[in-house]
Amino acid sequence: MDSVDRYTKFLLAIFLALSFFSFGWLSHSAYEPGNRIDKSVVLERIKKRKILNVVLLNGPTTYYIGSESAQGFEYDLLKAYADYLGVTLSITNANTIKEAIKFSKMPHIDITSASLTKTLQREKTFNFGPSYFEVQEQVICQRGMLSKGNFPKDVEDLKGLNLVVGEGTSYSETISNLQRDGYDINVTLDSTLSTEELLGLVATKEIDCTIADSNIYALNQRYFPQTALAFVISGREQLAWVLAPDSKKLEANMYAWFNSFNQSGKLAQLKDHYYSYVVFFDYYNNKMFYKRVKSRLPKYQKYFVKYGKKYNIPWTLLAAQSYQESHWNPKAKRFTGVRRLMMLTRSTAKMLSVKNRINPE
Repeated sequence: MDSVDRYTKFLLAIFLALSFFSFGWLSHSAYEPGNRIDKSVVLERIKKRKILNVVLLNGPTTYYIGSESAQGFEYDLLKAYADYLGVTLSITNANTIKEAIKFSKMPHIDITSASLTKTLQREKTFNFGPSYFEVQEQVICQRGMLSKGNFPKDVEDLKGLNLVVGEGTSYSETISNLQRDGYDINVTLDSTLSTEELLGLVATKEIDCTIADSNIYALNQRYFPQTALAFVISGREQLAWVLAPDSKKLEANMYAWFNSFNQSGKLAQLKDHYYSYVVFFDYYNNKMFYKRVKSRLPKYQKYFVKYGKKYNIPWTLLAAQSYQESHWNPKAKRFTGVRRLMMLTRSTAKMLSVKNRINPE
């Protein structure tokens, strides 16, 4: 009986050993370069087609067509990464965050760049790349509400106000969380307008308030001087690109590039280029500028256009230079002797054959 037991145990040991060997061999085979099923092929596909397909949100903080070519902080960042890969950037334009998220699900899209914050809800759904910017959500309201006494100071003050935010944005997620916590907030979710367009509605008093990321409002407050920051409604959040599914190699490559790009100082230079001037905001000067655009500029615009064409200079650049010099005041003069719309000195006027500095044309 003992010999039979020993024989049975011997066979069982051999069986277990063979089982472990077979499992190990099969596992190894599955991960051999020539045999494994590797879904992380996004980076290889990008390099093979030599095109990086991206979704870019149309807006001043992301992507827009400037006076000469495509511009924008996120566009420039993506262009730098495309150049690093040695590929061409192909852009699918989105007008709202909801639309950008919809486009991100198209099978040929590699990266979606739309000032998207890494929220807990989004991280359950999307594969994010490295964070490139830090923002806070801000409640922005009509400046006129300050004098009316209904300008909100905190979340509880939003009760009864006409608040509109973009559908599918992190702002709508923030409001939903606050409503679940018991706050009485009447919010309208809009699926057609961008954050910038909603800021415009606040400025024209069509709605009371909206919510915008701090970087978006910083760039837009000079265009909408009738808006004002009420309060911050979120903690610090990270902006990041959304990557296509099964893109582990792309993600690793991007982190390596971004780390180098950041340490080289290029990221700081890019931020300085697009955001350094926003700290210089003067409500009164901005308000007066828009007033003079309507009252003074029409009198002289024909001259800016005429000579802009003649000398191949954008008329808007001539007009901007003139405003910087004289605020489009035809009688302007300084104690140094410079005069009129372009504040010419006598020597400059003589060099340019301008005989009458008083004549606006």
